[in-house]
Amino acid sequence: RAIPLMKQVSRALSSNRWMSTQTTAYCLIAMTKFITSNLTSKTLNFTYNIGNGNTNVSAKLPVYQIDIPIKDTLGGKIFVKNTSKGVIYVRLSLNGIPEVGEETPVSENLAIKVQYLDMSGKPIDIKKIPQGTDFMAEVIVHNEGVLGDYKEMSLTQIFPSGWEIHNVRMDEVENVHEVDIPTYRDIRDDRVYTFFDICRRKTKVYRVLLNATYQGKFYLPGVNCEAMYNHQIRARVPGQWVEVIPQNF
Repeated sequence: RAIPLMKQVSRALSSNRWMSTQTTAYCLIAMTKFITSNLTSKTLNFTYNIGNGNTNVSAKLPVYQIDIPIKDTLGGKIFVKNTSKGVIYVRLSLNGIPEVGEETPVSENLAIKVQYLDMSGKPIDIKKIPQGTDFMAEVIVHNEGVLGDYKEMSLTQIFPSGWEIHNVRMDEVENVHEVDIPTYRDIRDDRVYTFFDICRRKTKVYRVLLNATYQGKFYLPGVNCEAMYNHQIRARVPGQWVEVIPQNF
């Protein structure tokens, strides 16, 4: 009686259907318990060929993972032969990140605007910024109201290595440039994670203080904002090249 349900869970895990972290975890726990208690063979035996000859595998674990460099495949073909007594399920997963400069803008039930300001709040051009300049990265987040109030939102900002983040919390003074206070903010060496809720058709503004510290040309990655537990809510602003130039005295 468990096999039909196992196949149903397997199809859900293998599909493009979005599932939360918790749902995925419980599905995998259930599958693992079923597999380990119903193994038809104590070993996993198979042969595979990704372009460099046959490789024989004999594993005692119910799951076996192989990293496959794309350049090694036979014109995109992978050959697998089952040499064990039980059934083997094969899955190919492709993962990657966009090439530098190849990010695309995204706006799904959420809108964000990114701009950079001087310390008086006036917009500046960051394509060429003098070394030693203090400035702010401002992100304006707008809930378009399609799906009601948004909970557990995550805003990710990664900054180029030529810029330094000014963590005002280390100064033990209030940040006078702050507009909205997030639920939680994780400030690291090269990035800032901001977590917050936002009500229907409301707008929130978050600022990060920065300094153009090191001369050179650097890539500024895109800014991403999304609901952590709802894939229908997300927005992205593409990255760009920036340069820190010598200060003119």
